[in-house]
Amino acid sequence: MERLVAKFDTSRFGRRDIGYLAYDRKDRPAAYYGVFPLRTQMGGRSVLAAQSGDTMTDPEHQRKGLFVRLATKTYELAADEGVAFVFGFPNMNSYPGFERKLGWQFDGRLQEFRWAGHKIPICELASKSVIVEQFYSAVLKDRGKDGSAIEAQTLFSDAGAFSVERGRNFLEYKLACGAMILNSKVGPVLVHPKVHAYIGDIPSALCTGVSDLRRYMENAGKALLARQVVFSCSRYHPAYSMLSKGHRGEDSLPIGFLDLMGGQSFEGFSVCRADLDTF
Repeated sequence: MERLVAKFDTSRFGRRDIGYLAYDRKDRPAAYYGVFPLRTQMGGRSVLAAQSGDTMTDPEHQRKGLFVRLATKTYELAADEGVAFVFGFPNMNSYPGFERKLGWQFDGRLQEFRWAGHKIPICELASKSVIVEQFYSAVLKDRGKDGSAIEAQTLFSDAGAFSVERGRNFLEYKLACGAMILNSKVGPVLVHPKVHAYIGDIPSALCTGVSDLRRYMENAGKALLARQVVFSCSRYHPAYSMLSKGHRGEDSLPIGFLDLMGGQSFEGFSVCRADLDTF
């Protein structure tokens, strides 16, 4: 609950609680649609945007048009609050609704890269066993690093002219939502160890050599006792060209946008795993 409350507290980015709940006649929540405000960089300007996430409808109230009605009202509220655009990564079940009923534009898919990590999947087992989870929590506490002394720039890439704004506010928000900074042999790594070792971003200093990157990922996997290390990014991310040469990526979630202010082009939007609301 603490992490869920932290996820919805986006006040550090200037806005919070943009969304709508639908209730049935017995005053029970039936559906929810909302967006998470955050800052983005567009051509040197800091622009308020929002990510669509945590959409849900009670099975008893599906196929009643609640998803579209709540989303439409949310977009109206977001525009009134100064949100320039909404973006998101819908799964294949919700993709048709975003495209056909809500008018979202899509520009490619996230590319997912995986590396082998630790031979014994303690990270994965921790999600299935309370006993293992208690042991694993102690391991993470021992191998974690205090985020207050870390410069955000050492954890993130130089994402370019159009990207999520990954500064101190963004880092503190992600840490409050469950991410951690791993104190590894190759330097600090922003990770979310949940079944697998999910890497938030690849620092620009490591975007120059495939061998350095492989060592970086393998060290993270071993330190987190995770069988697989996973990183995702768009084709516009600065690490993608290097990753695609030395490692095969797979198509993952589609990358979608909804323009709320008019006249915007979303080509070139650089995103990575840390930008997902699930990280």
